Amino acid sequence: MADHAISSRSMKPPTLVAPVLLALVLVSACGADETDPVPAPAILDGPSIRSDPDSARHVKYYEALAAIDPEIGDDNPDWAWDRGRDQCTSIKGSADDAKLLELAEKRFATPDHPEGFGTAKNKLIMKAVRQYVCPEL
Repeated sequence: MADHAISSRSMKPPTLVAPVLLALVLVSACGADETDPVPAPAILDGPSIRSDPDSARHVKYYEALAAIDPEIGDDNPDWAWDRGRDQCTSIKGSADDAKLLELAEKRFATPDHPEGFGTAKNKLIMKAVRQYVCPEL
């Protein structure tokens, strides 16, 4: 019975595994030019989308959101701006207003409004996003 037992020494991985894996890694990197960075989505390239909390557009955006409901972006302007940028990406990718309102409802939900702020306020949020975050769209 001892003749049929497999010893732990016979279970070593083949010695060619490491060189083969190294070759695969090197081949997969062929053609990649590290000097050409992957471009960001066009919507985020424009200076109007970049975060500049002191800009007049930022201030007007936050004021517009606070006028809709003080809880939107309450004490967290970066959160509000990021949600606006995300909404701009969706606006660029879709002309379906119903879908865009649904996304705004989800994006701008808060702990006290986990289901969002409702259709009327979402329309106002969309107006503020279009006017101040991505007016070029």
